Amino acid sequence: MSKIKIIHVIYSFEVGGIESVVLEMLNNFDKNKFECHVITITNDNLRMHGLLKDDVVLHALPVGSRNLKTVSGIFKCFIGLCTMFSKIKPDIIHAHLSAFALLFIALTIKFSNNYAVNVRSIHTAGLFYKRDKTFVDKIKISLEKLAMSLVNMKIICVSKLVYKNAIRDFPSKNIQKRLILNGIDLNRFSPERVKNVSKKDFSIHETSPVVSYVARLSQEKNHSELLDIWFEVVTTLPDAILVFAGDGPLLNMLKLKVDKLGLNNNVLFLGAITNVPELLRISDIGVFVSSYEGFGLVLIEYLAMRLPVVATDLEAFQDIVKDGEGAFLIPIHEKEKYVQTIISLLRDPELKNSISNNGYLQSQKYFAKEMIAKHKAFYLELLFRTSGDD
Repeated sequence: MSKIKIIHVIYSFEVGGIESVVLEMLNNFDKNKFECHVITITNDNLRMHGLLKDDVVLHALPVGSRNLKTVSGIFKCFIGLCTMFSKIKPDIIHAHLSAFALLFIALTIKFSNNYAVNVRSIHTAGLFYKRDKTFVDKIKISLEKLAMSLVNMKIICVSKLVYKNAIRDFPSKNIQKRLILNGIDLNRFSPERVKNVSKKDFSIHETSPVVSYVARLSQEKNHSELLDIWFEVVTTLPDAILVFAGDGPLLNMLKLKVDKLGLNNNVLFLGAITNVPELLRISDIGVFVSSYEGFGLVLIEYLAMRLPVVATDLEAFQDIVKDGEGAFLIPIHEKEKYVQTIISLLRDPELKNSISNNGYLQSQKYFAKEMIAKHKAFYLELLFRTSGDD
């Protein structure tokens, strides 16, 4: 029996939540039954390539992210995708894109006369998926509806909130929707397995309290607001260190703000890193102050590493952990509450241990093996059943 060929299509292979989910699936599908490929639309953000197993094939299209919006870049991307689809002849194409990019994928599938089963994952509850939509948001939703209708595309929702939004935004029963919660490698994110690491490995003094934020440096992640909070924290705890692990368009602006606030000795920029478990192992608290999330993969990573968490009170986070039990969930505008909560956790070992132990128990529900098994079952169901809805 020939192997089932699966192609995952993503924008890049930079360090991030979507890429981490795709990486887990690519590396852990049964290679005796499945042949796994990943296509990146751009070729200049492939930092996670080195984490792929040898039996997974990465195809990076010959287009840089800066050139993707040019006519020549779009043409190269179109030809490249059509060529890949025709060459590999996949049984399943799984897209992790949205709006214009999703429609672009659908058009290439249609043009290349590919007869694969088509699936797309929705990874966020923000952007144009939010309840209150602008005119532009409605156009983007319309583009997605068109894309899915062109190739009979199914939806995988990564959280209860995303699933609820999908039912609202794509109410047609002709669009099949499936809830499959994200998961992480609980063997990799385990304090018992991450050993022989110290704060000195990150150029931090061993006695300094460490608060880490693993997130792309972009507007919705609220790094700037966190710096205002951190300015107040260090007036009480002058040796405390805030670590930003991630890259993004706000890097220079944030560095300027750190300098303006006089926090150069209290804020560390690591850039996009792949040794996240090691960073979390030497951290005392994990923070996650995003304005919106579809799931919150990093939140699970914090909890699995037994870190107490201080995060925004997002619905996606509330589905994972209760406020005051495994984490403290606080509205982003309540900055004084953030300050006092962070200080209390750093000063009170008993409170810190209580919160982190409760959070750890919650994290054990989100094992990547279960996520992978559910994707596999859905793929097989779609391959042998061409109609129906949940």
